[in-house]
Amino acid sequence: MEDKFRSLHEASISKQSGLDKLDTRLVLESSLDPRSGAFKQAVKLTPGTLAYYRTNGRWIPAEHLLYVSSLLASEISQGGARIIVECPPRHGKPYCVSSFILMRGGVYKRLGDVKVGDYVITHTGNPRRVLAVHEQGFLPTLLIATRSGRKLHPALDHPHLTSLGWKTAAELAPGDELIVLNTPDNQPSFHSEDTVVSVAPGTLRECRCLTVDIDETFTVQNVIVHNSELISINTPIWFLEKYPWANVILSSYGADLAAGFGRQVRDVFLENPRKIFDTTIRSDVQRTSLFLTSENGGMISAGVGGTITGKGAHLLIIDDYVKNWTEAISTVQQETIWNWWRSTAYSRLEPNGSVVILATRWALNDLIGRIRAEDKEHLWHIIRLPALAGENDVLNRAPGQALWPERYNEKALNEIRQVVGQFIFQALYQQDPQPEGSQQIDTSMLRIVDTLENPERFRWVRSWDLAATDESKKKGDYTVGSLVGTNERASSPVALTAIADMIRGRWEPADIELTMQQTAASDGPQCPIIIEQEPGASGKAYAQHLASNVLRGYRVHITPAQRNKWIRAQPYAAAVSHGRIQMLRATWNEAHIKELKDAPNGLHDDTLDSVSQAFNHLHLVNHSLSTWGRHGTKAPTDAMLDTVGSDVAPNNVGRSSPLLLPSTSSNVISGVVFGRRVF
Repeated sequence: MEDKFRSLHEASISKQSGLDKLDTRLVLESSLDPRSGAFKQAVKLTPGTLAYYRTNGRWIPAEHLLYVSSLLASEISQGGARIIVECPPRHGKPYCVSSFILMRGGVYKRLGDVKVGDYVITHTGNPRRVLAVHEQGFLPTLLIATRSGRKLHPALDHPHLTSLGWKTAAELAPGDELIVLNTPDNQPSFHSEDTVVSVAPGTLRECRCLTVDIDETFTVQNVIVHNSELISINTPIWFLEKYPWANVILSSYGADLAAGFGRQVRDVFLENPRKIFDTTIRSDVQRTSLFLTSENGGMISAGVGGTITGKGAHLLIIDDYVKNWTEAISTVQQETIWNWWRSTAYSRLEPNGSVVILATRWALNDLIGRIRAEDKEHLWHIIRLPALAGENDVLNRAPGQALWPERYNEKALNEIRQVVGQFIFQALYQQDPQPEGSQQIDTSMLRIVDTLENPERFRWVRSWDLAATDESKKKGDYTVGSLVGTNERASSPVALTAIADMIRGRWEPADIELTMQQTAASDGPQCPIIIEQEPGASGKAYAQHLASNVLRGYRVHITPAQRNKWIRAQPYAAAVSHGRIQMLRATWNEAHIKELKDAPNGLHDDTLDSVSQAFNHLHLVNHSLSTWGRHGTKAPTDAMLDTVGSDVAPNNVGRSSPLLLPSTSSNVISGVVFGRRVF
């Protein structure tokens, strides 16, 4: 009987059958009595089928997830599986970083400023702890307008709570009623609705993702929710139901994130939706980081790099071992993770135990890269799922076909490529990281012009890359100040960026300060100035000195130095290669073009650093903003969202008081309810 339904399930994901995907639920229910034991066993064939039934059909996987689910079930059931799943980022549920999140205490905070440990208000009206923060890069969004004036910028697949239940952004239509949580006098109620009046395509926007404890929802103006369900939640559920005596160890880059996954697995067994589970949880050991079954199996959740104590693992799952580019490209962090993998994680594996590693590829020498390099006997089954198919695709896709077109089609993915650059796209989206310098900048697309059209419509910044130390003088580094502007809103894939001026020279510190003063006076007080803060206390002190003393009265933005400036330059390099950069004809053109051609291995990179810093400030950077307070404030309007980072506000250096918005009421804060589907 089980073989019969395994073949039915595999037929449902076969692309070669010439049939549409079968509705597994209808096939099973037409063949078996749903009350029978045979039916219960059939729906437990794979993590995907079990997730579909336990959620009453509300967890609907895409084709590639069905494929992965079947392979997991087949190979783990045989024992000794070694599986790596390489998957592009955010084939999930993202929102843009300029979204405002309703926090504990009734204040609003930009998504880009939310940290692990913060408390957000969920759909229940309760504060819940943020377990993890995930940087997701640029993704396509929609612009959803409501009757009350809200303008929301979700990714296509982000779920919204409506009067008819959960709908993704792509499913919303004019007339839908979004559920709004009102909190008068801190007493949550769900008596408000806000009607959708329009749904239109939006621009690419920088996105971030949060994992929230317990409720997994936010009560916000705009939000984003992390979702790693198939492997980190549904696979342990399936495994412990099939083998209640076995032990699962799950590890992710953050201990809180891993414990959050553990809590969700535990709660499914405790709640036993649709009464299909036979595995039960012991009442005396029910922690999120460790719970045991009645047959003394269980699940341990821990952070990558941490200690793993207790029993060994019959199933070891590692989900996302790094959280951002900084960690991914750090040789120290790479070595730390590799040593943890060899000495701690892998040593916990029981005889004939299985390992599943799920990750987005960031760097050539990351954990997956090193495992693959040492796998001389081909023990590992590599499931590589590029966002755009190549030759010999595991899903039989045609070259160039999108992995999940219902969420990110070919056009959207190519727009992302234009924004983030080929180097980053090849790693994160194609799961094929390359050595630095393998992707050259196409300087033939750089447009040199004699005049700029309508420069008054541009947003301008002056960006300084400083070379003021003795060490820099030994290397012959230059100090460079570039005047860069754009004629479009941030995040637009068609934005034109112009380089209007560049000051470049080798000077003593006193001469650098004088040059910066004279340049600021020439640019005018309306032009923001960006200064990179070098690491350490001395770097911070020098940046503050320049902002407070040398450039006092100007709008100065201090940005932390990045370890890998080649990575930072990728969005600018992509814009150059796609013809979206022009520069005024001048003597400094030659030096900048040479640096672009020689990057990242050229003798100098000062002009590239200066311009890419300005480009990121204009298009990509999360600008710091004061928290919106309860007293005398309200949810930020779209007009305010449009001005955040537009460089039209007064200088915020040294500002101590929060920026307040006018309000008709000091007691009511409201926001649309978003988040993961809650079952």
